[in-house]
Amino acid sequence: MQRELKPVFIQTKNVRNFNEMMKALDRAPGEGRFACVYSVAGYGKTETVKRWHALSGSSYYLRMLEIWQRSPRAFLAAFAKELGASYATNRIEYFHDEIVARLRKKPVPIFLDEIEKLPITFLEIVRDITDLTGAPVVLIGEEYLLARITDKRLRRVWSRTLEVMEFKPLKPEDVVVYALEAAHAKIPEECAIALSNASGGDIRTMKRDLGAALRIANARKSDITIEVINAAIKAGARGAA
Repeated sequence: MQRELKPVFIQTKNVRNFNEMMKALDRAPGEGRFACVYSVAGYGKTETVKRWHALSGSSYYLRMLEIWQRSPRAFLAAFAKELGASYATNRIEYFHDEIVARLRKKPVPIFLDEIEKLPITFLEIVRDITDLTGAPVVLIGEEYLLARITDKRLRRVWSRTLEVMEFKPLKPEDVVVYALEAAHAKIPEECAIALSNASGGDIRTMKRDLGAALRIANARKSDITIEVINAAIKAGARGAA
């Protein structure tokens, strides 16, 4: 039987902590407020947020684009479109007013992913929106996002930040669960530790190396051993070089 990785979502400690954070954020209805979710790339922030968004049925998600750097209007236009607004005009005030009107009627969570790409003026725009509507805004980004929102120039943003969560690196026990659920493969603890260490806790890298290990094991008609894992990690390192 050929073993291969299938798409799965595992309940890591990061996921459980994120779910608790969202519950806590919901305990201050009617107030403008932020949450901040940050870590280095690859620790599962976006996947976790998108899953929560999909399951909630009552939230909005917007990924920031580099081309918006000098265009608050483009940002607000995309934001308004996510909320269902039409393009009746291209005026920036129209997009802002549509966002505010729609969120006042339905003040559900707003997820703004990779927000650290944009200048701090964008965070002030979002602060106005959360203040005017009471809709909570979850800011998602890499590790320097926290330094950004704690900047003294953004004191009013930081004072409204009720929840801060750092995603942690993938742990060996997470690798064991993932291998079992994604490929029905039982892997020894030493293999899980090797995969975790080689990936630096990055989920995408771990998936790449585990997928390579499955292909090697299939070709050899063998179980997944530490020798197979090391060969897969070595192959991945060569590919990245």
